[in-house]
Amino acid sequence: MRTLPSPPRRSRPLAALAALCGLVIGLGLGACFEGEFLAYAPCDASPPCHDAGLVGCVRAPEAPDLAGFCAPECSTRCPKALSGDASPMCVTLDGAQVCVLSCAGDVTCPDGMVCARVRDQEDASRDLCFPEAT
Repeated sequence: MRTLPSPPRRSRPLAALAALCGLVIGLGLGACFEGEFLAYAPCDASPPCHDAGLVGCVRAPEAPDLAGFCAPECSTRCPKALSGDASPMCVTLDGAQVCVLSCAGDVTCPDGMVCARVRDQEDASRDLCFPEAT
């Protein structure tokens, strides 16, 4: 797994989610930290993730048919997904601690995501949730 560097490009889905987050705050419907709100959102490049305050777009080279996801930085905790029961956990990618969703065992990924077996930087096998290809 790795974070994907790429040329700057605006992601419409992430921009729309960020706008929705602003609307939620503006209507007084609750707080919405943009980075956490967009955690695990599908991506194909890191710049839109960076714009949302996230580390970058995590892609699995061994599963090129799957989209990547925007990964938050592991600080005190990793955000849970809005659905499914995959466990958030920290892994090291390209020297940064990032949050991922583990689907090891008999757990389900969030809606719109599938469980994929990938190798981390230490060549260990991990079952992680990735967005389904669109």
